[in-house]
Amino acid sequence: METTPFKHSTLSRYLKPHFKKYRIETVNRFCYEKGRNPVMIRVSGTVEYEQQLAADVIYTAIGWSEITGETNQPAMEQQLQQMLSLATINKRLVFKRNRNGEVLEMANREEVQTDWHYWVQHELAKAFGSAREQQKFVEAYENDLNNLAQVLRNSFQYALLLPEFLGFSDSKTPEDHTRAYVQHSRLLEEQRYEYHWHTDILNDEASEFHIKLNAALLNFDEAARQKLEQVYSKTRHCSIDDFDFNLSVKYIFKKYDGSIIAAKLCFDERIHEHLHYQTRMTLEKI
Repeated sequence: METTPFKHSTLSRYLKPHFKKYRIETVNRFCYEKGRNPVMIRVSGTVEYEQQLAADVIYTAIGWSEITGETNQPAMEQQLQQMLSLATINKRLVFKRNRNGEVLEMANREEVQTDWHYWVQHELAKAFGSAREQQKFVEAYENDLNNLAQVLRNSFQYALLLPEFLGFSDSKTPEDHTRAYVQHSRLLEEQRYEYHWHTDILNDEASEFHIKLNAALLNFDEAARQKLEQVYSKTRHCSIDDFDFNLSVKYIFKKYDGSIIAAKLCFDERIHEHLHYQTRMTLEKI
């Protein structure tokens, strides 16, 4: 698998085995219609995070528990309960990563398969009412299982928990950017955003590293602009100048073992004033 070469080392030099517990909270707000209050969905849970080192690789185990949620819209309650059910499919995932933090593969595939088959037998019918919905979800999920490590690394939660910049230099260079990530638009069907992270701030404190990363869009080319222009052509008083894709993350790392002390991810996708989506995700050590 292709990885990003780094000539210097910062965080990767400090990595040690460790076990930490975190509280993670995700708040999504989205507006689809003029005159309506934004919909809010909040999901939080406990993360058990264990990291082991072996030769030139990192094994990171992530376990989930105490997952809860709430919404300000009764009409979204069913979708929220579905989200909470899906979050219980795999309660523990182990990722094999290189020393830059880049995800290479899933290291506990048999456990993942066992959890999936159990969930299908006992929870699928509760999460999806119709046989058609069940079949559609099973087909999609089993297709993702073939490449689950890379599918998950594209989610904001795992992008936050599995930083892929552990080898970034303390003096920023053009080479200091991650591999590409993919996000599907929350607002437009079939719209995909490809981006990578690059350092905005990297401060080496006495016992901590403070790092801020910004995302740079890689596929905002003429074809993407034309697709957005079609959307704007159907909306009065709006143009492509109203479009915004903004994604950033801040970390505090403990220098002693390279572990995360705290992190915050901010995401905004905006088509126009009445069509926008926002994610705020925080990770705090317990």
